[in-house]
Amino acid sequence: MTEKTEPLKYYEYFESGLKRFYDNDFKGAIKDSTKAIEMNPDYDLLYALRGNARLNIEDYKGAIEDLTQHLEMTPDNWDAYFLRGVSRANLNEYNSAIEDFTKTVEINPDKKEAYFLRGILKIDIKEYKSAIADFNKNIELNPMDFDAYYNRAIAKTEVKEFSNAIADCTEALNINPNFAEAYYYRGFIKSITRQSKSAISDFTKAIAIDNKHAYAYYYRGKTKFKIKDYSGTIEDFKKAIEIDPKINETTDIGFWIDEAYTDLYNDTHFKE
Repeated sequence: MTEKTEPLKYYEYFESGLKRFYDNDFKGAIKDSTKAIEMNPDYDLLYALRGNARLNIEDYKGAIEDLTQHLEMTPDNWDAYFLRGVSRANLNEYNSAIEDFTKTVEINPDKKEAYFLRGILKIDIKEYKSAIADFNKNIELNPMDFDAYYNRAIAKTEVKEFSNAIADCTEALNINPNFAEAYYYRGFIKSITRQSKSAISDFTKAIAIDNKHAYAYYYRGKTKFKIKDYSGTIEDFKKAIEIDPKINETTDIGFWIDEAYTDLYNDTHFKE
């Protein structure tokens, strides 16, 4: 006759859930933590574990529910606020996510990722100056964060600090010379500030790193149009459409192709 084994106590399920979480077995971690919660619904860390596991399988609503329950029991856990903020951001609940990131840095002022993500969300809700302040703090805590310089450049562009935005892109590239987006965005800023040749150079560098960057081709084509390189414009636009056919719907590329063909024809047939 086989002996009956005693049911696992809740903390054994908790320990098993932790192990599964760190082994990236998030569904297993959810299963174990749920069993532990059934045994002991008053143990706050179980909700934190399950919430984090749910976040990792993109069950953002479930993660928010668990992390909220945890915070009702342990209101000073900055990490839970941060994770709930990430979950809310993924559901486009920007204001609630910003509140969570704010609470995170109130408790832990050195949590650089909270400043970074709050800055990203503030760009989304058009609070550009406040976003710049968040990226400033992020960079103060982590001066090698090239993504923070890049996103600060985006915010500075929106408030027309074009020279400073270019400088931020340049700093991002000093840290990460293979950062195609920084070349692309620096080129974009230059293209709207009448630095056409330098803009084309930046778009070309972005394409050299990422030859599937449809928008680098698109804006290089538009910039070539400004310097009357109509053949180059048409070539770049065709490449952009080849990479991303939807660019026809999201931009005015069709209009500019027509203009480039018209001007190329006029140049070819009506030169003095």
